[in-house]
Amino acid sequence: MKNCYLNDFINGKTFIYGQRTVDKKVFAGKTCCVDNKGNRLFVLPNIDMSADKVEKENVAIIENSDWKCALVDMKGNFLTDFVYDNISTSEDGLFCVEKDKKIGYIDSKGNEVIPAIYDGCHTFSEGLVAVCQGDDWGMVDFNNATIIPFEYEDLSTCYNNTICAMKNGKWGLINRNNEILVNFRYDYLDNEFSKNSFCYLARIHNKWGLIDNYDNLVEDFVYDFITAISCNNNDNIGEFFSFEKDDKCALYSAKRRMFLTDFIYDNIDFCSENRFRVTVDKKDGFIDTNGDIIAPTIHDNFYSMYNEGIAIVKQDGLYGALNLIGQNVIPCEYKSLNNFSEGLALAVNQNYEEGYIDKNNNIIVPFGKFKDCFDFHCGVARVRIDDSEITYIDKKGEC
Repeated sequence: MKNCYLNDFINGKTFIYGQRTVDKKVFAGKTCCVDNKGNRLFVLPNIDMSADKVEKENVAIIENSDWKCALVDMKGNFLTDFVYDNISTSEDGLFCVEKDKKIGYIDSKGNEVIPAIYDGCHTFSEGLVAVCQGDDWGMVDFNNATIIPFEYEDLSTCYNNTICAMKNGKWGLINRNNEILVNFRYDYLDNEFSKNSFCYLARIHNKWGLIDNYDNLVEDFVYDFITAISCNNNDNIGEFFSFEKDDKCALYSAKRRMFLTDFIYDNIDFCSENRFRVTVDKKDGFIDTNGDIIAPTIHDNFYSMYNEGIAIVKQDGLYGALNLIGQNVIPCEYKSLNNFSEGLALAVNQNYEEGYIDKNNNIIVPFGKFKDCFDFHCGVARVRIDDSEITYIDKKGEC
């Protein structure tokens, strides 16, 4: 697989962008779909067709030189013609399509299940999608049957059978039967993170608070800002919030209905592997889901999160790594250090040479052997041998 570009594998399949050489000039070649054993599945018929990835439904979105899109299966059969201006993935196995500035949905066989007649849409969830006709929003199901009438100024996605709805410039909460759960009195209302806690982020005037789905007050409207913290653990989605007051942040658990820290942090970030990145005076550290300190805020401000039990940190301009209990397992001695992927991390030493190390800082692929390297994915990594030749290596550093 030389002189080509390999995308990430999904369902054991990916696309390769090849090159061809004519009179010592390099031209783009046809795009090929292969499996993770290197078997060719199909080739797109024209060099002006491209695909980014295989979708989880085992189909791919193809784009041609006219910027039109079509759907193809894993045998190379086109499931639609190039009639769509855009095709994007959605929830519940459907694809959102755009045609002549109108929105609709097709299934993974290319069948149009919701005609492209709408002016906008949100995301399918729990069998419903919010769509608009002109300025009016409603909700339809998989059969394009109207479930929520087109009488709202805006609607959210459906979560926990609840939908945030706007009427007369104010937000309230309804269910899928269009029954009002919370009256329309909020300047903002968000149900996206209600999955585990049944807490709803709300704003009245310029102050933020939390309510439940019966409009009971969970936390009073005295905070300058509240942010729901994203988590890579589905069990934690919707549990944690960052509350801001007087320019300081505190970690809050909506499930436990309690603050886990004082208002001492300048920022509280994404939760990965039950660890939050926190910042004080432009220095980073980590706390756990009880608010306990895992690593003090002594590291240079640098976006990092835990991955495969390791977090990359920076001190005095050099990079190293911590384990889940905050121990420095890789000293800060690298000019660059990527997140670990499949047990290895791409590193750049102080001579600006690239190589791969393991979690014990052992050198697995020697520094300087390759350049323009990528992370490992499905057991292989894309590298360059010299200024022109691209190839792929295994975890032993062999092509």
